[in-house]
Amino acid sequence: MAELRKHRELSEILFGLVLEGEIEPTDLDGRMLTYPYNAALDDRGKGENKAALMLKYGTEAIQAATMAAKACEDGIAPEEWLHQLTRVYQDFKIVNVMRQATKKIEKSQDVDLSELKNVIDGRLDDLDVDPMSWADVKDEFDHEWLWNGWIPFGEVTILVGQQGSGKSAFSLFLADAVANGAPLPDGSYIGETKGVLVCESEGRQAENIRRARAWGIDPRNIYSPSRDLRRVMDISRPDDLALIRSHAMRPEMGLVIIDSLGGSLVEENKSSAKVVLQNLSRMAQETNTTFLVIHHLRKQQKHSRGHHQPTLDDVRGFSGITQFAPSVLAIDWEGNEMPRFLYALKMNLVEQPPTMVFTIGSLGLIWNESASDQVQRAVVQEAVNWLEDLLQGRAVPIKDVMELAKEENYEKAILKQAINFPSIRIVSDDGERCLSL
Repeated sequence: MAELRKHRELSEILFGLVLEGEIEPTDLDGRMLTYPYNAALDDRGKGENKAALMLKYGTEAIQAATMAAKACEDGIAPEEWLHQLTRVYQDFKIVNVMRQATKKIEKSQDVDLSELKNVIDGRLDDLDVDPMSWADVKDEFDHEWLWNGWIPFGEVTILVGQQGSGKSAFSLFLADAVANGAPLPDGSYIGETKGVLVCESEGRQAENIRRARAWGIDPRNIYSPSRDLRRVMDISRPDDLALIRSHAMRPEMGLVIIDSLGGSLVEENKSSAKVVLQNLSRMAQETNTTFLVIHHLRKQQKHSRGHHQPTLDDVRGFSGITQFAPSVLAIDWEGNEMPRFLYALKMNLVEQPPTMVFTIGSLGLIWNESASDQVQRAVVQEAVNWLEDLLQGRAVPIKDVMELAKEENYEKAILKQAINFPSIRIVSDDGERCLSL
């Protein structure tokens, strides 16, 4: 305990010197900034209060240390981390003074209320305590949407569905729209392309990258939180949350995808899941970045008959999980080659949008296909399968491919579409243009 108190005293001094501008935060080991919180937690002992303090102050301490340590390296605006550092430091001072006052009261000793008042007044100086008239509040939801009527800007949207329903595929489609300006399902576009941060908690980062390449998605504005692609993000851990926050604060970042919520929760049915969503909601609003959180539905009972369209009651885990998301979307899918239906389970901001239909093809998501479009796509896919069988282990001259295709009754236009498929390559063999895999 004595060692912890030394760390706390040293950290308080370091905090003060940084805030007064006497030393630069990058001159410090970032871990020093978290010591007062560790000491406070140990002083509290075991129990619920310790856990509450860890959630409330531990995360912000690590966040402040992370931003301070990265301020020069990554060009984070000094006022951003300084504001956070100030808030964390003052909050700790309040906790520390109140804890000392509580101990004195328990021992029937006099308490210096002026010290507590000075600390609280210092914290309030950092806040805008004037109330705001509703007449001065703009109707921001009229225009602040990532996808109008579906995904609000700067908020958490939860996407749910059964395993294999296409949740990750949809998130990749949305990433392409945000990062590269690809059209949204209703034909609209993102106003300004932004970076997309994909936080993988189920160890499928490499799979998602391969799928993006197969779909022809430009990956330059799509990022992973760490250069170690094997790193699995756990949003219940304060250090991983701090890393996500540091990226989300960047002005070029517009969308953060969490895939998935369940991958970070040991026990989804406990209120800790609600705390995680509350932290993400706060982070989205404070960084002005949209968060798409992928989550699973409860497994359907084996004895149930017929297909059951998901409702909010089918969202897996603690009932408060959807509380902090103004928009909850669902993908309904009966399996096999059936189409998939995207619709809103919950929409607090506007009337619920109409259900949209999509299928997952070899080149990505296909929205609201007509019957003739579906037939055309099936014919092209059949031609692709024929080509892949023909080219197994060899390169075939294009003129020979055209002759063989004619014998199989494939139209020239269909064959051209099949040749543009990602698995088919045009190569040169002794100066002759050939097709190969």
